[in-house]
Amino acid sequence: MTIVYDAQALGTFRTLMTLRGTMLPMVFSSPIFYTLVLSHVVLIAMHEGQLPLPRLSFSAVGTVTGLLTFFIVFYGSQSYSRLNMFFGHCVGIGGAVMEWTALVRNHFPEQAVDAKWNAVRLVLAAVHVHYYTLNASDGGSAISGDAPQRREGNTSH
Repeated sequence: MTIVYDAQALGTFRTLMTLRGTMLPMVFSSPIFYTLVLSHVVLIAMHEGQLPLPRLSFSAVGTVTGLLTFFIVFYGSQSYSRLNMFFGHCVGIGGAVMEWTALVRNHFPEQAVDAKWNAVRLVLAAVHVHYYTLNASDGGSAISGDAPQRREGNTSH
């Protein structure tokens, strides 16, 4: 399906104020967002009103601050190294597919368009299945060999 896009049709204000395609609809539908906003409003009202918040000495949070800094740095570096490794593997898979495609293009005759496509399409399909099941599958366990059932009267492929 082709999506027609015309940048002039939207306008600057409408483009800046759109929520579709952003994370804001997910945030605004989450109850935790409103709970946190309400708790901040209550704390601000207590601070400004007749019920002042108690003073908190820095020595009470010194250890927690040190641990928090350690965990932020440690988990941040672990997350970045996993992301970097994942990116390297994805680039490697893409490179292998491009290399296979180049080999097929160079070694098959120019007139064998169907043979070229048949040699490449399964590799492309395998890469798509691999990418789309990364989050939903643990070692490919979510992949099923069963073909989806077609509804009667549906002749589209």
